[in-house]
Amino acid sequence: ISWTENGIPQRKSFPVLKLTDLRLPGIPEKLASHTTRLFDAMTQAAKCVDPESTRYSLGTICLRATKSQIISTDGRQALIQDGFAFPWDQDVLCPVSKIFNAKELRDSAATVQVGYEAEHLCFKTDTVTLWFKPIEGKYPKLDQFMNGVDQMTRLTLDKNDATFIADRLDNLPGRDRQFKPVYFSLDDNVALSGHDIDNKTATALRLNGSQYVGSGVKYSVNRDYIKNALNFGIDRFGFDPKECSPIVGRGDNKVFVIMPLDDTEPVCENVTVLDSGVKASLPKKIDKPMIREKSPVLTTAARRVTEPKPEPANAIQAAESLCVKLHETLQSTRRLVKHLKQQRRQDRLVRSTLESLKQLQHV
Repeated sequence: ISWTENGIPQRKSFPVLKLTDLRLPGIPEKLASHTTRLFDAMTQAAKCVDPESTRYSLGTICLRATKSQIISTDGRQALIQDGFAFPWDQDVLCPVSKIFNAKELRDSAATVQVGYEAEHLCFKTDTVTLWFKPIEGKYPKLDQFMNGVDQMTRLTLDKNDATFIADRLDNLPGRDRQFKPVYFSLDDNVALSGHDIDNKTATALRLNGSQYVGSGVKYSVNRDYIKNALNFGIDRFGFDPKECSPIVGRGDNKVFVIMPLDDTEPVCENVTVLDSGVKASLPKKIDKPMIREKSPVLTTAARRVTEPKPEPANAIQAAESLCVKLHETLQSTRRLVKHLKQQRRQDRLVRSTLESLKQLQHV
């Protein structure tokens, strides 16, 4: 094969296989038809697996025919996708593969047929056929997380608020801490915050367009799981107000379960508040953090955040952008100072070593 890469000719040779030596499995007699949404589901499921798991086969994607579901979990997050009928009776554990995200595969046909026969899992389009050898192993049941959802505090995330979070989530303070914690606060306000524990500062994203029903809660969670939830289209979240239990998120034909962190929100002296810009139906403020009994994720000190004065939308956006840039500049400056201090220590060590060598010459 030959091609051009950045204007430079490339060439590679491979041995020619004898196609008569390849024994491909046959096409199963029973096939179920789906749209390419099946490929989307397999791609999203691959983001919630744990190849290192030993007790369960969590490095695979479970195709659960009894409930028409595609399930994946790594023990800390779980994605359950409904509406996929399969022409078999048992759970089939499919290996994770990047091929489901290939553009060429998606463009090959509008429909996908899937079947299972003779120990092979088959995905078939008009022009491409894929066979997988299913993995043997056990897969956990996740039905227990659906119990008591109606008694939870239920948050409905506004679409604009979801975009507001997605654009700023990676830049919230605390991204260098273990588990990358952020804190959901449902009180007089709906807010998501990150904390810089070294400097006792925090940034809170106030979600003016989102509403919740139930008791106020405060939860700590890995921001990567929030990012996954937004990418999966999850816009409704359930929080248990009595204890720190899994967060249950819902979207169109999807349930996303997140294990919260056993982490207490740090007390910060300075809190920067960024508003989503969506007009709230009710006035909200972050001045009384909700205290929940018997919860490992509580704050012990109340803080008052001054309400910003109304400003034009473009001025607010400019201020938000400036805040983010200033924060990034501050973090870069700190890293530079740390590097310079290390360099200074190394220079001192080199000078000390040279002095010692000079003294040794006179011995």
